[in-house]
Amino acid sequence: MHKRHHARWPWLAAFVSLAIVLTGVIATGASAGKSESSLCATIDLNKVEMQMNARAGEILAACGRAPSRPPTGAIFSSLAQLSSAPGDYGGV
Repeated sequence: MHKRHHARWPWLAAFVSLAIVLTGVIATGASAGKSESSLCATIDLNKVEMQMNARAGEILAACGRAPSRPPTGAIFSSLAQLSSAPGDYGGV
């Protein structure tokens, strides 16, 4: 009978662990919305629009003050836009 009682502990530990993880996920999601709105309020104060770093770009895009990231498959290299005809490159 004691073996059956001990078999419940792993299930109880798994359930408690899952409850703790879900509570953390819910709390993180709730605080993310608050921090994003506070970041939007400080854009002018910190002059984020004048900064040239990736984090500033992410903040501006999240707050709707800059276009979001380019769509997947966008061409960033001008070399990909060159044609393959030799006459397009000029002469000697």
